[in-house]
Amino acid sequence: MAHGGFVSDRLFLPLLLSHAYKDRDGQEAAIRASSLDWVIVRPAMLTNDPTSGSVRAVTDLAGVNGGKIARADVARFVAEQNDLNHLNPKKGSLLI
Repeated sequence: MAHGGFVSDRLFLPLLLSHAYKDRDGQEAAIRASSLDWVIVRPAMLTNDPTSGSVRAVTDLAGVNGGKIARADVARFVAEQNDLNHLNPKKGSLLI
């Protein structure tokens, strides 16, 4: 599920967004089962702040609790993945 802390992940989100998370999990399962190379990008809370020029991408979500990221940073990261393929394909990423 999300990575926003205990109250968010265990109480708030399951009650309000359980269908959305089940749908997301199904979509990601279909992507993972495909023969294509892929990178799943799930940014933390998006802001309209100017780009910071700094992005942290992780594939292991253990110990990750949300964060904020500028939309401009997400756009730059996605474009770089397309052009440079920094991350190994067939891995999920969380931007924080």
